Amino acid sequence: MSVKLIIIMILSLALCMPALAAAEGYGPQMVVYHFNTNNPQTNLGGLKNIQNHLNALPKGQLTVEVLVHSAGWEMVGKAKADPKQVERMKALIDQGVVFKMCRNTLNDNKLNPETDLAIPMTVVPAGVAELTKLQMAGYAYIKP
Repeated sequence: MSVKLIIIMILSLALCMPALAAAEGYGPQMVVYHFNTNNPQTNLGGLKNIQNHLNALPKGQLTVEVLVHSAGWEMVGKAKADPKQVERMKALIDQGVVFKMCRNTLNDNKLNPETDLAIPMTVVPAGVAELTKLQMAGYAYIKP
């Protein structure tokens, strides 16, 4: 088999990947994952779900936002966060996942987003209002 033929086959397969994903029912998706509890096992499972979700779709076909509020703040707070989960969250950020934190939660727990969070996060005025906004914009809702 010639090198040229092998290259053509590889390029053809790469071009077909989005079509294969669509054939499986996995077209472009937008999803918000909602973390509001201080349950390390549940939160770790949710982070694994996000990675599995990213792995299931071709790059660029999945938009993921993570909304953290209420007791969920402990999974991202420097003083309380599990270092293994922090590394997992950083890896998700490197893949384009956006993490959002509720300003009300920050205020209630006297947290400074610049110094007290273990990962970079977008601060939103109210977690529940942000969830509603995203769902109204067509984001699927997943609660680990």
